[in-house]
Amino acid sequence: SNQELTNVAPINIESGDVFTILPGRLDLELDVSAPWMDGFKFTEMDHSFTCIKTATADIPIFIGPKRIKMGGSINLASFTKC
Repeated sequence: SNQELTNVAPINIESGDVFTILPGRLDLELDVSAPWMDGFKFTEMDHSFTCIKTATADIPIFIGPKRIKMGGSINLASFTKC
């Protein structure tokens, strides 16, 4: 993110998962298998620009209550590529 993230909270993080909070950045390494879900939530400041990037473009990310499938680099405001 280009600004500080607030109210950062992990969801269903397990002992083998890595969840590190840094200024303007979350580093995650999640081991997820069906039907379970790991994740996080946070609050963005107004007018911030926040992206999620996967280690490789072919790793899917499912976003939001409708579980939009994406991969690579995703802008969280528009759900488009960064």
